[in-house]
Amino acid sequence: MNFELFRQECEKEKIPIISKNTERFIINLLEEKKPTNILEIWSAVWYSGLIMANTTKKRNGKVYSFEISSSSYLKAIQNRRTFKIWNIYFYNADFLKINLNKIINTFVDFVFIDWMKRSYLKYFLKSINHSLKGKTTFIFDDVIKYKSKLKDLYKFLEKNQIKYEIKKLDKDDGILIIKWI
Repeated sequence: MNFELFRQECEKEKIPIISKNTERFIINLLEEKKPTNILEIWSAVWYSGLIMANTTKKRNGKVYSFEISSSSYLKAIQNRRTFKIWNIYFYNADFLKINLNKIINTFVDFVFIDWMKRSYLKYFLKSINHSLKGKTTFIFDDVIKYKSKLKDLYKFLEKNQIKYEIKKLDKDDGILIIKWI
């Protein structure tokens, strides 16, 4: 199976995954920034996680990816075998309830957040402690379509004068980027 067939299978089964434009953007950004430790918060069947792991495997990059669904976790294990991508570590756990220090014993320099939009601020605050200040790029997906659910995040960013950029990648949606300093 290749990634295009995997995308088609996800679309057929109505599994939410990143858009093609977001996928291309992330791949290009990973090639440009060359992160070594990536944190992914929520992944469904780990399509985006596998894309990031595949993109970074030649430089020994690692992806630490969290998803709460047990069935998705089992599918992810199967997908990792299918694609033979071994630099991704799956965790079947609620990201907000785990002790991240026990799981990831290093800094991360790339964070991708794509789940429960109302909790984006909580995910961001928890993952900041593992970011490598000055070098971590945070990407939040679906920020245009679900802007009304992200009020806390926007308020926090503005109050703390954290610079961010919104890139419209699709007709009705896009991503928010923070270069953590």
